[in-house]
Amino acid sequence: MTVDTLESQVEARRPESLATAARLGPSAGPLLARLARHKDPEVRAQALICLRAAGGPEAAPTAMAALDDEDATVTAHAIQVLQAHPPRDDKGLLAAYQRHNETREQLALVAGRLGTNATVTAWKSHLRTTPPGTSLSEALLTALARMGDNDARRELAARLETARGHDAPPWIERAAYQEQAWVLEPLSRLLERKEQAVELTPDDRSDLRPLRTCDLTANAILKLTRATVAFAAPRATPYTDTELAEFRRLAAEALRKGQPSSGR
Repeated sequence: MTVDTLESQVEARRPESLATAARLGPSAGPLLARLARHKDPEVRAQALICLRAAGGPEAAPTAMAALDDEDATVTAHAIQVLQAHPPRDDKGLLAAYQRHNETREQLALVAGRLGTNATVTAWKSHLRTTPPGTSLSEALLTALARMGDNDARRELAARLETARGHDAPPWIERAAYQEQAWVLEPLSRLLERKEQAVELTPDDRSDLRPLRTCDLTANAILKLTRATVAFAAPRATPYTDTELAEFRRLAAEALRKGQPSSGR
């Protein structure tokens, strides 16, 4: 595969362009950065989809520029690029946060991926001026916890503890987003919780798959620790008590080792 092949595939919006970009890797970056400025918004969107897979030094600056694109689909794909390839600092993210109300949650979560390289005081200021209980305030809290803010970490742990039923899954996902060892301790406590939290494929009443808080937590712990187990996991069916005990052991072991770490 060559960049010429990729160019023709992206301009034709062909789905195989994604696999081509992934195989070419960062060498496709300059081409995709140029196509992200194409006059056709569908081509710009496809270029960003491919840039997320290819990575490289062009990924973050190209996606940052695309945040101001007039096409909402292009902007959405720019956010996805930044989630995988965040910028070196949050100066541009903070500026974009002021300009774009509709993407503030996603921008905050991108900034959270910078860890201690983010400007914590600025994001805390945004949290203080955001109405509590909103999805934006929860995104800011989640991002600040990943940045290392102790107040946010305590609050996130408390939200994990108090969330019940269908309120629990979003907080388990926010815990998994941390990709840091500290969150394993509050997550481990949820392995005792066996209330139903979600039903998969709820539109098909003949194939309901109720999952408990402990099952979702077990999947999150597996994702965080990147461990392997001797039984099928992750999975969308309940775990046995013996299997839940194994997840508890994995979390304790990873916590002792200080793993995982976001590297930021």
